[in-house]
Amino acid sequence: MKHISKTLAVLILFIMGSCKDILETTPKDFLDPEEYYTKEEHIKSALTGVYAPLGTEAMYHLNLIGSLTNANDEVLRSATSGTGLTGTMVYNYSASDAAVSGLWDACYLGINRANTLLANIDKPQMDEILREQYRGEALFLRGYYYFVLVDNWGGVPLRLIPSKSSAVNVNMARSSVGAVYDQIIKDMTAAESLVAKISTLGFSGRISKTAVQGILARVNLTMAGFPLKDESRYAEAAKWTSKVINSGEHALNNDYRQIFINHTADIYDIKECIWEIEAYGNNNNTGAYQEGSWLSTFGQIISTDLQNPGYGYGAFYATAKLYNLYDATDYRRDWCISPFRYNGSVKAAVTTLYNRFPGKWRREYEPSPKSKNFGPTNIPMLRYSDILLMRAEAITEMKKAADPLMVDTVNLVRKRGYGTFLFGDTLNRITVTNQGVNYSAGNMPVITISGGGGTGAAAVAVLTGDKISAINITSGGKFYTSAPTITITVPTGGTGSNALATATITAVSPNLSSAKTASYTTFIEAIKEERSRELCYEVLRNHDLKRWGIFITRIKEVANEITISSPTIYPASFKFLSRAGDNIDQRHQLFPIPASELSLNKLATQNPGW
Repeated sequence: MKHISKTLAVLILFIMGSCKDILETTPKDFLDPEEYYTKEEHIKSALTGVYAPLGTEAMYHLNLIGSLTNANDEVLRSATSGTGLTGTMVYNYSASDAAVSGLWDACYLGINRANTLLANIDKPQMDEILREQYRGEALFLRGYYYFVLVDNWGGVPLRLIPSKSSAVNVNMARSSVGAVYDQIIKDMTAAESLVAKISTLGFSGRISKTAVQGILARVNLTMAGFPLKDESRYAEAAKWTSKVINSGEHALNNDYRQIFINHTADIYDIKECIWEIEAYGNNNNTGAYQEGSWLSTFGQIISTDLQNPGYGYGAFYATAKLYNLYDATDYRRDWCISPFRYNGSVKAAVTTLYNRFPGKWRREYEPSPKSKNFGPTNIPMLRYSDILLMRAEAITEMKKAADPLMVDTVNLVRKRGYGTFLFGDTLNRITVTNQGVNYSAGNMPVITISGGGGTGAAAVAVLTGDKISAINITSGGKFYTSAPTITITVPTGGTGSNALATATITAVSPNLSSAKTASYTTFIEAIKEERSRELCYEVLRNHDLKRWGIFITRIKEVANEITISSPTIYPASFKFLSRAGDNIDQRHQLFPIPASELSLNKLATQNPGW
């Protein structure tokens, strides 16, 4: 299914080099572009090279889905020793941090590859429609790499011509934040008229017209917030979201879960998923391009079984704050925050709030054979629900009022999230009426749900001693018209008897309450909460908190809830989860300019506090 070529020609590596190669005094193994850019296939291969840094561990296949973004009010590092004590995940690092410098280098590598392609794209004879499409993709990607840079470092050097030695572009002062954004807008706006429609491409791993429009909305929404605070950009953000909506290319997937199952199962859904960073294989496939991602292995549900469901590190815990943003009938809660963990290949219920793992991308849906570290799970960069929520935010900020149409827009996202698009009434509670006796954790009782006019509900038992103390729902099912029957049995050779339980179904109303939509203030806060419920773990929360100007304070609030909340949610043994908030201070608003850049670029200056 991977439509972008996964074979990077050796010539491209020679031409483009790495960021470190760019800065060598004497270039080595460099093939002059005059000799290389003579055929259409050269341009196509070079464009693949421009995309490539996105899918490296320095960017989205590891660091931007893990160490550089997962320390906020949604998710925190679960480790209690070793790398869990230092690094970007707990805001204890320096300008020499490898993840920070790796992201910087990857962005400038992509920029230089784009610059080189754009400087040579008119040389060969080739199909003119493809030439302009490739030009548009290169322009967008250059703009996107600069967006990652300015979002994380503030003003950065604007390098817009190819570099192949230290004599070119090395000693360059940082441009202002505003100047970098001006270049981003220029590149992306030019790209929008050149790239193909997603329906023409047929997949979301390449830049399409609506992908450009959607990211332009994100860029403008960012410019409207901290640090530029250019509120005229809200109108621009609204304009670009309108273009996506009016294109007719996209719609919400009826089933929230299916979005992430598709990512893991290697299935495209171009209606919901406008742009994805592609992954390929499990990195054990000899002779093939190896570009698996860590998305479903590093930060998802812990497991030691390599194939069923597949290994999971459980590197992060979802926060109790995120869990409490949902209500019990929100279908997204128990998908985004797993109500179980694995003992081998067996699901075991989790009843506490402080040690639940993110569960969006589940390895049980991943094709086999599976490897310990890598999988083919694509990383979502832009989804249609994000377009709807950005539009609601932009127009609410423009009007400083809760516009009824924008309330309907947010409620549309919530309607899908609550399952009412697809599922009707769902099972939302099972009450144990008799705990029974003599049950065994080594041979867990089986919960069967039948009748009630619906299908698909599932649940697992929780034992306290030899009794069933609770039954946790793992799937609410769909289309229940009455409460189903709960049957409790034991496996062959198991023990236990007499336990009984009853079920409750709920007719769900997903709409925001009148209190949430009563004013500009309450509605804009509801939108911010909805973005977390809908888009958690999708490399957006740190970005959102920063542009809203609440990044530092929010993470400190989470630490405060962990350490002194009453009633206590986090027991003493889990107080370590406050480390991120304990360590963070104002300097962490931006990453430090890497030490390697400061040593090479004599005009570079460091960010405040570093």
